[in-house]
Amino acid sequence: MIHPSDEQLIRLAGALPGNRQAQSILEAHVKGCPRCQTRVAEFADWDTAAVASAAEGIPPRAMNFLDRLIPPIPPLTPTLPIPRIRVIPLHPMTPHTSREPVRLAADGQPAPLAGLQHRATLYSEDPELVLRVMHDPASTCDILHLLGSGEIRPDNVLLQIEEPSLEFVTDADGRVVIPGGQLPDPAGLKWHVRLPDAAFLLHPLTTDVAAGREGAETELETEDKSRIAVALSKTPDGLNLRVRLVRIEGHKNLERVRLVISQKNAAAHVIESTASDPTLVRGLSPEHWINIRIFAMP
Repeated sequence: MIHPSDEQLIRLAGALPGNRQAQSILEAHVKGCPRCQTRVAEFADWDTAAVASAAEGIPPRAMNFLDRLIPPIPPLTPTLPIPRIRVIPLHPMTPHTSREPVRLAADGQPAPLAGLQHRATLYSEDPELVLRVMHDPASTCDILHLLGSGEIRPDNVLLQIEEPSLEFVTDADGRVVIPGGQLPDPAGLKWHVRLPDAAFLLHPLTTDVAAGREGAETELETEDKSRIAVALSKTPDGLNLRVRLVRIEGHKNLERVRLVISQKNAAAHVIESTASDPTLVRGLSPEHWINIRIFAMP
């Protein structure tokens, strides 16, 4: 038996009664197919999952759905490889475009969930990525939430829009808050996920640094032979990190780079510089892994 695609079932789950009349063949299949009935029921809860990345956390009902959609992200490890694919296009997958506040059923009665409005959902099948675009009318902020699986990590990556040319860096949870109004028609924009050209991990405890004095350079190398040199120094406000690029695989004449340096749940440091000049980041914690991601700039 040939089953409809998930995208067809998602459209069916979100279609208005008047629209469903034009999908009689698809409905006839679903009525006689338990598998597709289950999928349609799951996709009918899509809005619940689509707004579940509010600051309060993901409700259990929505998390159960998301667990079936995308496996949990594995813990960050120093040997996590960077996939060969660097730029991943996302495609719209929105059941409907209602701007009404999304509601959850509670004891049979609808109740508003933080007043968030679901604007669009975009996806990539291979590799598996889902980007949810929401709007908070109370703060007039747009909220982006990127989910990934397998070797694709959604934290501290670039979300890019071709036209208008916009770029955002996700936080440790794969989220971006965009203040000051809404993105124009997010489902109609061309979205890409840009992965780093090189990624490194450094734990401060592995380097002995005297207070007020920069330590000797330590070289870090990835599996594909990209290499950087780092040096740490202690200050009353935390650690200072100096990063010098030695070699980034695939870029022989690299002129400019963007560095995203983060720790645990702290806000990432996003720095643009020339590839030949060392980059200095101040005020890092001496207790947590330092995540260094490097993006080559055209």
